[in-house]
Amino acid sequence: MPKSAWPTLDDLKQRLSSASIPFGTTADANSDDATLSSHLAKAIADFGNDTEQRPFLNTGGAKLTHRFFDPPGAPYAHAHSWALRGGNLILSLEAGLLGSGHSADDGSYVIVDPTLSVTGLGWTPGVQYWLRPTDAFNKNKPYTHVEFSYSPMGLPECIDIYGAWGYCAILMDDVWDGVLSYAAYLCIPETAARRTGGTIQRQSGVTMERFAAGRGAGGNTGTLPGAGSGAWSFEAELWQQSYSIAVDNNTRRPIGV
Repeated sequence: MPKSAWPTLDDLKQRLSSASIPFGTTADANSDDATLSSHLAKAIADFGNDTEQRPFLNTGGAKLTHRFFDPPGAPYAHAHSWALRGGNLILSLEAGLLGSGHSADDGSYVIVDPTLSVTGLGWTPGVQYWLRPTDAFNKNKPYTHVEFSYSPMGLPECIDIYGAWGYCAILMDDVWDGVLSYAAYLCIPETAARRTGGTIQRQSGVTMERFAAGRGAGGNTGTLPGAGSGAWSFEAELWQQSYSIAVDNNTRRPIGV
């Protein structure tokens, strides 16, 4: 079922517990929570960066914000900061923009259609500009660019678009699960090390022992995730795959792709 917020610390703890990954110590639960929270925050941030959708989820205090753009057109060689820009009809927003046709999150607010002005003058949607792609709402995708009826001309950052920025207002299951899976994956190496008091491996002469016993590992012969079989390597591979699929399905594409 779609979610209106990112996974929480409790969600991450439940994911680790369901995989029998004993993260944490009773000696310092607050420190453990802080570590888990940092992994979760990194997973959320990495997802936005990897999909090139920043922000990905339209949530938090500032749901409606201004963003400013140069008029679309090829950069002018040696142009001064006050030189006019323009010449093209397509403006890439370099982010997702939501409208009233998109789903709201938990009902606490209603997404409104964005407004656009050039040099302080409001432009009329459907007459002077159109949000593209036209089928964004039907595909549950955000608007990614603006098409103008004629090229706006003006100084840098004279185009002001005010609206709900983000890829979505509700997280689809694959995104929510992918981010949670990645956060759990980030916990595995540290968890494996904790089981041996921080020692990952030791070597005596030509003999090396790796310490990371867990699911799929026997005694002190386990290996860390990414090194073949070993501690929770099955979960690590599965969680990485879940994250990769979510990223691929939601990465920002160039116009026309």
